[in-house]
Amino acid sequence: MRQEIRALAEALQQVRFEHQRDRENAEHERENLLLRWKIPYSNLSDVYRQGSLLMELKQRRSEIFSLLLCFSGEGCYLMLIQQY
Repeated sequence: MRQEIRALAEALQQVRFEHQRDRENAEHERENLLLRWKIPYSNLSDVYRQGSLLMELKQRRSEIFSLLLCFSGEGCYLMLIQQY
């Protein structure tokens, strides 16, 4: 039982670490997009593509947190691992 609790705690810590990393990556990407908008673009599809990637990252992060909020216990972590 203690090993299961420890494994669940480690899984939650990993999810928190990945969430923090995703948040930092999204923030850097947003800053890069803002800087790029200030430079005249010859190819607007690049801006659209990068904006789409940023939105996908945000959606993925919100899906993970909705799983954390909606479920509890072992099923939550198993679903998080499968979702990610």
